[in-house]
Amino acid sequence: MGQEDKVECTVCGGIFSIDHGGKSDINQHIKTNRHKLTSYAKKYQKVSDFFNTKSFNENQNNLSADEGVFAYHICKHNHSIRSMDCTSQLVRKLFNKKFSCGKTKTAQIIKNVFYPYANEMLKIELSKCNFISVLTDASNHQSQKMVPVMIRYFIPNEGVKTKILEFDELSGETSLLLTDYISKVLSHWGFLKKVIAFLADNTNTNFSGVNRRGKNNVFYKLKESINTNLIGIGCAAHILNNSIQTAADTLPIDIQAVLGKIFQHFYIYTVRVHALKEFCDFVNIEYKSVLGHSKTRWLSLYPALTRLIEMFEGLKSYFLSIEKCPAILKIFFENPLSLLLTIFLQTQCELFFNTIKSVETANLSIVEVKSHIDTLLLKIKSRNINNFMTIKETELLNNLRDESILTQNIHNNFRTFFFDTCSDYITNWTNPTLCSNANVERIFSDMRITCGLMIKADLMLKLLKPC
Repeated sequence: MGQEDKVECTVCGGIFSIDHGGKSDINQHIKTNRHKLTSYAKKYQKVSDFFNTKSFNENQNNLSADEGVFAYHICKHNHSIRSMDCTSQLVRKLFNKKFSCGKTKTAQIIKNVFYPYANEMLKIELSKCNFISVLTDASNHQSQKMVPVMIRYFIPNEGVKTKILEFDELSGETSLLLTDYISKVLSHWGFLKKVIAFLADNTNTNFSGVNRRGKNNVFYKLKESINTNLIGIGCAAHILNNSIQTAADTLPIDIQAVLGKIFQHFYIYTVRVHALKEFCDFVNIEYKSVLGHSKTRWLSLYPALTRLIEMFEGLKSYFLSIEKCPAILKIFFENPLSLLLTIFLQTQCELFFNTIKSVETANLSIVEVKSHIDTLLLKIKSRNINNFMTIKETELLNNLRDESILTQNIHNNFRTFFFDTCSDYITNWTNPTLCSNANVERIFSDMRITCGLMIKADLMLKLLKPC
């Protein structure tokens, strides 16, 4: 201790003098409360003794890997973590008695193993790219407003990737709340300087309408805080869905309302469905379940119209035979133009249906989306100019003309108005995006020219080299 008259107790760590009493000083120290408590505690095992400090053998490593695989499977397929309590017991009984990966352990593996690893891999990937697009949307889960923040980026030799940065609850959906939320997430990850585009729904909160002239929206606020050259990209699927629905409203009959009414009539009524089956047998058509349609479900209109056409005669016989037929359905099935208009709308919906599925592809770039929309516009204009009709439409139209129910001019008028409405809506709503794509096309054009010159120069050098 550096002092000859003082010693340190190895049990409690106390320092005391033995200059006067010697052995009696030691006996007195042993009787102190501090020494007694420390001596008593040392008789028992330490907390660290309960932890296994031995290195894992091969069997233990394999067992840990098996448990990790099951935890990854739960996470990958979005299964309930609670199910692992049952699954763990099943695996233990059938395969490995030492397997123990219930809901608590599974959650800890996901949080403390997979999550840090995924974050680290994402940071490494993003260090290789210079440009990032940020995406956001909002969804109501009961009383909660859940808002994910996603990014899209390109990695050479791997392609386009989409990852979720954050998925949190917000107290509202105002432009200020969303802007602060997105900025904080990007700032936390250190991606602010790499963001070049903002992707979201075409709502007023995000873009302030078709002209994007307002200042109280997420896009404008992000341009001010992140990048003044930020590119705003709306949802192409929303645009196409809204365009066909807007055009459908111009038709003489509200077919979308009819679809909803028919679906509600049979939705939970077994007796009505049984009666409809009998009418389908009577008119010699196969019964199929009636499909509903929602304006917020982009791909539901085309299948619902197709099913209505397939069962038109059976539905018509059923509704015109019941006493208390809903007025809208009675008018619809008594109208000789109903089937013609339904077939016309279904034919156009098929075109939009296929295009929406194309633009919803996971790894599609904005340039390719633009190409799909341009192709759709060309087809719409071509159908309008060439008066395109299917064989079934032509047959129905000829029958109606023979019966003096419909003239060619009236038919052409509502067709032309329908196609013009579609074209105008798509053009107006895609212009902000397509204009910004002109810069992208110019860059790609310059790159093609540069690559062409480099290839020619390389060929010239090879020709000039001596054999």
